[in-house]
Amino acid sequence: MGIGSLFIVNNKTETLCAVKHWGPAVNPNAVCDKVFAALRASAKENLFADVLTTEGKQYVFHITRGEITYVATAENETEPLMVIEFLTQLHVVLKAYFGDQITETVLQEHHVTLYQLLDEMLDSGIPVNTHPGALKVLVPPPNMLNRATSMIYGHAGVLVSDQDPSKLLPLPWRSNNIKYASNEMYVDVVETVDATLDAEGRVLTSAVHGTVECNSRLSGMPDVSLSMSNSHLIEEYSFHPSVRLSRFAADRVVSFVPADGQFSLMHYKVRPPPSKNDNVWQPKYIKPNAWQQSKMQNIGGAINAQQVP
Repeated sequence: MGIGSLFIVNNKTETLCAVKHWGPAVNPNAVCDKVFAALRASAKENLFADVLTTEGKQYVFHITRGEITYVATAENETEPLMVIEFLTQLHVVLKAYFGDQITETVLQEHHVTLYQLLDEMLDSGIPVNTHPGALKVLVPPPNMLNRATSMIYGHAGVLVSDQDPSKLLPLPWRSNNIKYASNEMYVDVVETVDATLDAEGRVLTSAVHGTVECNSRLSGMPDVSLSMSNSHLIEEYSFHPSVRLSRFAADRVVSFVPADGQFSLMHYKVRPPPSKNDNVWQPKYIKPNAWQQSKMQNIGGAINAQQVP
């Protein structure tokens, strides 16, 4: 089963920004009131749940991004991760269309495009198309011409894509006819160390969680390969849909046709190698150093990671 209803709410004013039903209509105010009541109660206990149940055996899913809360309901048992992942991807799509700051004002200004996106992304409450690149073929992003036409002619003047929907790309994350004056691609590797320490600051267990973030500004249909040294140390990983999994399984090379713009290429986890002689990349000691110069100033501090043999 899929999503029955979807509500987009301003969590500061608890004002509804959008309401969409694929099944029996439910009272959005009653559902959202329960969500915000649960959020307020959870904040006091420092415990947060993304899935709630109502008296009518209705399942409620929600996520919060900035000042916007996305709420979905389901009458029957539904895969929770599927719904949570869709709500997360919906926020990503809205950012690709309307910019990084998704607010009530932005959603009201582009409400026609918003409902068009929901119609394309869900079929009878089942997610079918969640890639921004493929959606831009079906629903053109708003621009000055769209806004002026909509203001003059209303909904009937909303522009539609001039591409044939029956000729969707085999690569839904990349559109046709992408052109740049200069071809460039930026790759950022963001890593965090998750460690357990003893009372003396010695590292007992540790792991590195990493993300490879890309910003692609390449023309046409480029084919990119990313090689990593010591890739055998990667214990857990997940990839963007563009990555060829068979190539990575064969020779540990990340080969892909990149999406246009910013996207997360891969997430991974690395644990220390079994041999202590090879375990030279993790710190042996991590000691905090906090100080306070005066009562009127903020507390400062630092964490020193020492590489001691």
